[in-house]
Amino acid sequence: MSKQAGLMSRYLLLLTTNHAAFYIIQMTQFIDTENCEIIFGSGFPQDQDYAHICQSVSRVKVCMETGRTVVLLNIHNLYESLYDALNQCFISLGGNYYVDLGLGTHRVKSRVKDEFRLIVIEEKNVVYTQFPTPLLNRLEKHCLDMNTILNWQQQELKKELQNWARLFVSIDSSKVSNVWSTRLSPKEPDVFIGFSSDTSAAVALESTQNSSRGALLPYEEREASIAKRKLVQCATPDSILHLKYSLLDDAEQIQDLYFHKQKHNSLVSVLGEAFNQQPGKERTTGLCLQVSTHARLLNERDLEELRKKLNLQNKIHCLFLSQFDTEYTFRQELR
Repeated sequence: MSKQAGLMSRYLLLLTTNHAAFYIIQMTQFIDTENCEIIFGSGFPQDQDYAHICQSVSRVKVCMETGRTVVLLNIHNLYESLYDALNQCFISLGGNYYVDLGLGTHRVKSRVKDEFRLIVIEEKNVVYTQFPTPLLNRLEKHCLDMNTILNWQQQELKKELQNWARLFVSIDSSKVSNVWSTRLSPKEPDVFIGFSSDTSAAVALESTQNSSRGALLPYEEREASIAKRKLVQCATPDSILHLKYSLLDDAEQIQDLYFHKQKHNSLVSVLGEAFNQQPGKERTTGLCLQVSTHARLLNERDLEELRKKLNLQNKIHCLFLSQFDTEYTFRQELR
């Protein structure tokens, strides 16, 4: 590919669900993460002002001049500053290409190296409802979510999971009176925390990647069992109790799995199991865990009790997102 042809290729807009495209392009090594600038949109109050936009534009400008790839995620206030770049309004001077970047009423000229690439990752519903047509016309659009990267075996597992989830929330009319039928028919997002159209595909992909080849069950049954356990792990207690009215034949086994074999009764048990399951590498790099609960927020006495029961040497720190005004202060506190 010639230098001009490479420079003139359109920049990418990846329409996705739950930002799955970012994970996919990392997993497939579509981008070189070591030679890539990833800019996340910030929801902190003071990150919405003019100074922060200038900082983000400056990061993009450096990448243009050095030929690095830029990935933009959920950063709507930056697109207007990049319109000339997205529209490829380049000026050729001395064998180099230059473009104007907007900073409010000000314009900054930047050199654009041939190796520079721009990838915008955005949720489908946001693109359909909030992206202006001129911005859409400037980008090469592709849909990329978990469903697009599954092989045929994973597709079959995804369909099995979807059918199982429908049975999970369905009510057997012979087991319950009409008076209660509407109250005992929760929708999937209310049963499985965070459930979306992409959940079954994501669980199918993770289950097939992590399943053990040495298990006693046949390969397909083992993967299906692992996938269903993952969905049960994020189910609500109410939905598990209502299983006796569902169309599933193994409701009692699922209830036993949820209340006795998995950890749902306390934060101590959840954290204890998570720490024990960490391999050596993850113990040094850290653990990310999301716990959904209706319980009250933790106070200092609760944290000290957690530390003692988990036999932790260091103090536990409790951070609230509301106490931070910028992403920078949040990052500094984590470090």
